[in-house]
Amino acid sequence: MIETVGIIGAGNMGTAIVRGLVAGQVLAPEDVTAVDIDGTRLEELAADPGINTTTSLKTLARAGDAIILAVKPQSMEELLRQLAFHVTPGHLVISIAAGISTGFLEQRLPSETRVVRVMPNTPVMVRAGAAALCRGSRATDEDMEFAMRLFSALGTAVIVEEEQMDAVTALSGSGPAYFFYLAEKLRQAAVENGLPEKEADELVRQTLHGAGRLLRDTGAAPEELRARVTSKGGTTAAAVEVFEAADLSDIISRAVAAAVARSKELGL
Repeated sequence: MIETVGIIGAGNMGTAIVRGLVAGQVLAPEDVTAVDIDGTRLEELAADPGINTTTSLKTLARAGDAIILAVKPQSMEELLRQLAFHVTPGHLVISIAAGISTGFLEQRLPSETRVVRVMPNTPVMVRAGAAALCRGSRATDEDMEFAMRLFSALGTAVIVEEEQMDAVTALSGSGPAYFFYLAEKLRQAAVENGLPEKEADELVRQTLHGAGRLLRDTGAAPEELRARVTSKGGTTAAAVEVFEAADLSDIISRAVAAAVARSKELGL
């Protein structure tokens, strides 16, 4: 039974995961141990009462039944080389590194190591994330249930096949950036049409927040919600006609396809 968690990497995502799990009471602070090569980041995390920090992978492995790898993909090879000396058959290793396959992890860790791969996104920082999980060849149903419990506490979590992870990366992994880009351009357009920047910014934030809540909470299809706002001959219809004339649908399809292709290129 997994009761304690170690996390390697106390950057933005790693810290957000730790704090989210503790705030959501999924884990008690004393059941979490974090390691990072950056002492400043560890000091910031150690300021949260009860959370353990260390600079030793050996100490972390002894303290955690599950180990979350929250490091950049380019650091993974060296980390796994060091971690392999401390992982035991009893450990579950959960990786959130983009593009790093379960096979890559399994080949570099002891032969009985159980692995789960997760693609979360940055809104885990406010416990509103979207994460997709896939299992390694030796992960058990109990391992998947545990990982789902962790990441469901940080927003929404789904299970997918590993070959679908590139599409997940392009959708929910990169998706927040598409949303922020839309917010940026909406604010710019509002200012160009006479609104002061402060008011434009406030209205953009609340409009997108409210629309997102409506989409999530009602369960209605996005095309249905769009139709409700789009009166024939009205202002929304005029804007949608511009989108359609520019073939926005094709632009979005090509953008996501480009992100999928890049994810595959970067994958290991």
